[in-house]
Amino acid sequence: MLEHQIKKFQNLLEKTEEARDWYNKNIEEIKQILEYIKNDISVKAEDNIDTIILKKYIEYGNMKDVQKYIDDLGYRIKTESYIGSRKYTAEDISQVVYPYEKGDEKPREVNADEMLKEVVKKMHLYIFNSSYGKLKVREFNK
Repeated sequence: MLEHQIKKFQNLLEKTEEARDWYNKNIEEIKQILEYIKNDISVKAEDNIDTIILKKYIEYGNMKDVQKYIDDLGYRIKTESYIGSRKYTAEDISQVVYPYEKGDEKPREVNADEMLKEVVKKMHLYIFNSSYGKLKVREFNK
């Protein structure tokens, strides 16, 4: 009988330590994000469109405002249509902020500083999940 209680509390201890490690990792990531965004992240003349999108995502925290900013600056995506270009969509912005596979297409290659890309990716996951009242979900840590 006592063995059963020992096993139960050992299991509880393991799960608690695992949760602590997970929260500690979240704390470290949030500290990294804060440290990065405290630096100068203003848009510079030499910044390319991907870098501008990522920096503005840090500033605004959502795709819609970034899309409006990019459109207001007059940036367009070249197309094969008779018009020759189109405005950026939320999907285009999303592919820069958090590249993902779309059907058979590979994730978009983002032309920006690796640290900037990593900070924005982590930031996006925290913003996305905080809207559901929880910390980053484990599936995104893979």
